[in-house]
Amino acid sequence: LDIKLIVIIEVVKASQITFGPNPANDFITIQSSLDIQSVMIFTSFGRLVKAASISNSNQFIDVSDLDRGIHL
Repeated sequence: LDIKLIVIIEVVKASQITFGPNPANDFITIQSSLDIQSVMIFTSFGRLVKAASISNSNQFIDVSDLDRGIHL
């Protein structure tokens, strides 16, 4: 399983958000000084494939159930 995550949103570029690994197989880690409450992952075609609520600034998201491909 080889999942690639691409972030294209200007807000993310301008803020203090990091995530990895990229590509990911089992999980991604999201770190931020911002108060992030949820994360949504989309296919490159715009289909929502995962939504997760998070409660702190250093969060693991399980992506092992996602199909191989590029996700946003």
